[in-house]
Amino acid sequence: MLISVFGKRGSGKTTIIRGNIEYFPGPVVIIDALGNFPKEEYPMHFTSISELINNLEYYARSIKNDPKKENELDKIFVIQTPDVDSAVELISATLWEISEKYGIGGTLVLDEVDMFSYSKGSCLDQLVRYGRNKGIHLLTGCRRPAELSRNFTAGANKIYIFRTQEPRDIDYFKAGLLGDRAESLMSLPSYHGLLIDYDRNELCNFYIDINGKVNIIKSTPLEQT
Repeated sequence: MLISVFGKRGSGKTTIIRGNIEYFPGPVVIIDALGNFPKEEYPMHFTSISELINNLEYYARSIKNDPKKENELDKIFVIQTPDVDSAVELISATLWEISEKYGIGGTLVLDEVDMFSYSKGSCLDQLVRYGRNKGIHLLTGCRRPAELSRNFTAGANKIYIFRTQEPRDIDYFKAGLLGDRAESLMSLPSYHGLLIDYDRNELCNFYIDINGKVNIIKSTPLEQT
């Protein structure tokens, strides 16, 4: 599953990610570019890419050998490193290899994904386009949608778009994802947004609570929008 979340700083983007990562299959790897996932809350916290990769290998091997371990081991791993581009490539490759070797997919979380380099043929590109075939989920957050590769939306199962009053963002969503409905993003209350659910073929109005739980207000079939 590929889920993209769009929103300006303070709109609820990181809150929805933090509130829902526990529902994704492990290992869940968060590449934390801005320090939104502190060690106090996420004990499996790393600054060394190689150390993280070793722990991912241990996690996958342990569960493969004894499935009951899945309920005993911390499944959320956070890495903070200035070299985020190397991190995303190496971790994408590691999740792919773990899937092939142990049959365990996992989840990659990229908050502020527009800060990462993206190129055709890269490990991240492979994960975006084919990760679902390996059981690997991808959860991304982004402030500036126009700066993001369209592969993140073209292959998405769900796209959450929070309220925004930035004219360039409205124009982006109007041209590509929402049509005239993009105008409504400007008048939504705080922590409200529009959800494009391609799996259910619906466009939904939603809001999140302080814990990041998504509450659907109204749903409309996509073909009626």
